[in-house]
Amino acid sequence: MTVEFREIAQADRVGSHGPAQRERLPLVELARVIAAIAIIWIHAVESPQLDRTTAMARFAVPFFVITSLVFLGESLRRRPDQGWTEYARRRFMRLYVPFLVWSVIYILARAVKHLFVHDTSPLRIRPNLLWAGVTEQLWFLPFLLVVLVIAFPLMRLATRCNLAWLVAIIGVAICFGALIIPTPSFVLDGPTTFFVATAMVAVPSAGIGLTIAAIFPPIKRFAQNSIVALISAAVWIGTLVALLIHGRNTLLETFSGLFLLVACLAPISGAKRFDRLGPYAFGIYLCHVLWIEFIQAIGHRAGVHVSPAFDLAVGILATVLSIALVAVILRSKTASRLLLP
Repeated sequence: MTVEFREIAQADRVGSHGPAQRERLPLVELARVIAAIAIIWIHAVESPQLDRTTAMARFAVPFFVITSLVFLGESLRRRPDQGWTEYARRRFMRLYVPFLVWSVIYILARAVKHLFVHDTSPLRIRPNLLWAGVTEQLWFLPFLLVVLVIAFPLMRLATRCNLAWLVAIIGVAICFGALIIPTPSFVLDGPTTFFVATAMVAVPSAGIGLTIAAIFPPIKRFAQNSIVALISAAVWIGTLVALLIHGRNTLLETFSGLFLLVACLAPISGAKRFDRLGPYAFGIYLCHVLWIEFIQAIGHRAGVHVSPAFDLAVGILATVLSIALVAVILRSKTASRLLLP
């Protein structure tokens, strides 16, 4: 998610002919924060009255996947000498290590919750937690790690061998192939079944992300136009309305994330202030369930009934507390390295 953007900046500073000039995409970083808050809403809603609204927030994961692949492609265009082994090692350290650290944090939090909320069962420590995660949002880190490591050699073909259109076609094939292939019907253990089913929904986004990353330079030039940006933003809003009306749809969710990205490519004066928001998006995504579970547990023990008003309160409080926690984490280099990719 934010990791590729950070490394592009580092690559620009070590060019052999002096500092390379890179056009930043600050609106993408702002959109990532919005997407992270959308995911908070998905997990905060308990009331049946607001359940349908969570479909509108499903653009978030496709947006994260697509932008991560785009930043991978941009990184390879600026540092074509990168090797796969070193790249995979960096991805592991920046994605999987925080996954493990947050898993331990959530295991401890669940143990504490079990002590005070006796109607919850203790978490069972099993090997499947190493890929499925302890909580419902952590699955994304192992998934993204696998996607980026697999996409790396394909993007090398696109950027070094002038095979961008071939890679773009492969991405389209992956997208629609994943839409056609049904989710495996065999039943695995609960966490693994959840991981496979959720990953299958995100694979089309990986395919579209690969396509966009392969041919991103002309797409960026085309999208840096106010009319294109306005049309893309309007289409994105239209996809949200369609999701609200019709409910979840993988293809619609994927294209919702895509059109948000295109809308964010427009150069807007004053947008540079959003350039450093990337770590906040990633941090909000990782820590928000901690706050949601805490607030809901306190509320339910206090006799607060499930209602739209309580959902709204949970969403707002979880957002504020998540932002505050990330701000604290960013004050420490060690904590940032371990908790924020």
